[in-house]
Amino acid sequence: MIKIGYFTGSRAEYGLSKDLIRDINRNKDFQMIVYPLGLHFKKDFGNTINEIKSDNIPIGNTIDSYKGLKDKKVFELTKSVEMVYDVLKNDLLDAVYIAGDRLEPYAVALAAHFLRITVIHIGGGTITSGAVDNIYRYNISNLSHIHFTTSKNNYKRLCKIPIIDNSKVFFCGATAIQQ
Repeated sequence: MIKIGYFTGSRAEYGLSKDLIRDINRNKDFQMIVYPLGLHFKKDFGNTINEIKSDNIPIGNTIDSYKGLKDKKVFELTKSVEMVYDVLKNDLLDAVYIAGDRLEPYAVALAAHFLRITVIHIGGGTITSGAVDNIYRYNISNLSHIHFTTSKNNYKRLCKIPIIDNSKVFFCGATAIQQ
């Protein structure tokens, strides 16, 4: 069985991926476990850890990486990398699956990279005009081994990055669109 950790830092990407998680868990060859971190524990963002718990999807360690931190991104990132690293070194995952471009997925990609765990990323190749998240997304793509893109333009953009293996870049569309 291939054991994949789905690391989610906010309601946005979790909500778009929960049907995918359920579908993967229906296949006896895979197990996908959800690892909530970051904003899921913040009251200001709806304490969405409760939504994940109520969805009856397997949950691994919870990572309250913003607890007690100053409001500076460098502290959020470094603490998140450290906490995710500690979880990953003990949970023996075959791969991590991350979505998007925020600090939380960036921290997961870095921690997995240091532990030589396969990183699967959806959402690479996107460019949002003027957004600070572009650099996180680009760096996550460079740290990833398998890439799922949400548009043909994003697919083409990723294939132009010299260190990315084009045979591991796939155009799948957005997980929010159901067939």
